[in-house]
Order: sequence, then C-alpha cells, then structure tokens
Amino acid sequence: MYLTQTTLEQLENFGKHGLRNELYSEHLRLVWKETVPLMAINHPYLMHGVLATSAMHLAYLRPDEAQRYLRLCDEHQCAAIGQFREQLKAINAHNAAALFALAALVSMATLARMLPKVRRLQREHAGDILDWILETIHLTRGARDVLMTGEKWVWGSPMRNAMLGFDPPSDALAPTHVRHHMYHLSEFCISACTDTHKRTICLDAIQELHSTYDTVCSLTQKQLEVGHLMHWFVKASPGFIDLLRERDSMAVLILCHFWLLWAAFQHLWYVQDLALRSLLFLEDLLDEIHRPWLEWAKAELRDDMPCLNGAAHTPMTTTTTPTPNVTSTYPSSAPAYSSA
Repeated sequence: MYLTQTTLEQLENFGKHGLRNELYSEHLRLVWKETVPLMAINHPYLMHGVLATSAMHLAYLRPDEAQRYLRLCDEHQCAAIGQFREQLKAINAHNAAALFALAALVSMATLARMLPKVRRLQREHAGDILDWILETIHLTRGARDVLMTGEKWVWGSPMRNAMLGFDPPSDALAPTHVRHHMYHLSEFCISACTDTHKRTICLDAIQELHSTYDTVCSLTQKQLEVGHLMHWFVKASPGFIDLLRERDSMAVLILCHFWLLWAAFQHLWYVQDLALRSLLFLEDLLDEIHRPWLEWAKAELRDDMPCLNGAAHTPMTTTTTPTPNVTSTYPSSAPAYSSA
C-alpha cells in the first residue's frame, strides 16, 4: 500500500486514539492501540480496516473536513470488506487473528457510518435504516464465523485479549420493570404471531434480548463494553434475520427494544444520539398493532433510561434532537402488572 500524507495522518490518529474510551479496560486499550496496528503491517485488508476507522474518527474530530474523511472511510471500508470476504474462504493460522480484528473494526466503522446517514435521513426513506442495521449485524456475525473456524488460532494470538471480560455476572438481573415488560412482550408475541414457526423464532429473540438487558443493566460504567451489546447480534438466529429483511413488524419491534440499549453508549463518538434518531425511523416500519408496544422504549428515552438504573450510563442529552412524545408506557391492550 502506497503511503500518502493522508494515510500517515490516519495511522497517527489511530495510534494515538485507537478505539480507546473511558469504558475500555486496559487489556482492550492495548489491543487496539498496539496489537492491531502492528498486525496491520502484514495484512493489507486489516490496514484498510484501520484506515477506515481512523478516517471516520477524523470526520468526527474535524467537521469542516468531514466529507473528505467520509469518502476516505468509504474507500477503505469497501477495500477491507472485499478482501475480508476473499480471506474468509481460507481461514488459517496466518490470517485468523487479523480477520477477527478486521471483523470488529468494519462492524464498528459501519455503525459509525450510520450516524451521519441517519441524521440526513428523510421519513419517506425510513426503511433504509433497517438495511444499514442489517449490514452491521452481518459484519458483526463475521467475527463469529472467523471464531467458529479459527478459534484455536485466535486464542493463541495477541487478539485473545479482545475476547476476555464479556461474560455476564452470575447475578445479572435487569430492573423489575424491565423484566415485567419482557414478560408482556412475550405474551404479546404469542398472541400476535399466528404462525408457529415465526412465534418460536421471535420468542427466542426476546429471550436473548432479556438476557442482554440483564447483562447491560447489571454492569457498572467501568465494566460495560460495546461487546456486551454486540453479543445479541451474534446470538440472533438466521430465521430472525430473515424476518428483519422482510420487515416483519414483530421482528422490528424486538429490534427496537435492543437498539434502545445503544443509549448506554451515547458518550462514544461513533454512537452519540444514534439510539434516539434510529427509533424515530424504525417506528415508521411498525404496523398499527405493533407500534403501541414501542411506547415503553420511548418512555425509557424520555425518562433518562431508568432501565439502566444509573449504573452504566451518562445522562441523556436531547436538547438538540427531538424527544418522542410519550403519553403512556403501555398500549391500552397490554395487561396490567404489579411493580412489586
């Protein structure tokens, strides 16, 4: 790869900042600041991933030059994904760790690239956001595919540190009102899904969603990592992904509940207000039967995410973005429950 002044600038930025933030543990900071850049020297596809991520970060740091850096991000991201697909055909001891690192990078860069797109999105094109989310899910699952084939090689490399620390605490439990809502959501799914196969797929997705809430809501600010959230992408079944591609309202509703949790990471430069803005468009994809069940998520945003119980988030800041108008927490058809 020919090194230009811009390329050197991107490498310097990645080396200085990497993917560091105040939540990352020390072993993860070292992975992205030192291990990955060194690996990229011998793996051009990983280098493209590094440069794409850095260009996206520079677009955030320098808004006046954002369009130039976004174009660079797209160029490197396209090259990285193309080469990634080729390398997946023959995972081995030489490329497994680099492919795992690249899968993580392109997934994050794709998520980051969503933010400016969502901010420009018009309501008549609300469906585009689901396509972008599906792309992020697909790329995140690429890391799982690498591990399924090359697990022993990744664990035997310096990238093993990127897989540590994501086990949920043994006593992980979401707040009572969250657990009650997941119960009611499951009950609604049973009544709304007349197709047995679809019902099973969606109930499984809600169960995984519940587990994700248990984990995210139980961790402290210093314990919570993006990987805890991305785990749901990996656990989602192929059948559920197919339902999302079909824009099935039940599947989209479940996705909305998951997407709400990105509000826990709003302090990250590549997340910011993505949860709030995305839900405004995802709501447009729900039919009149399912849409009232999104009120719970909207109420969580309005009330500063009480589901997080104050442990793993910073205060929501919605002064520059529209706040959904929430008049009730549950649709009138939802059964009442005790808050005890």
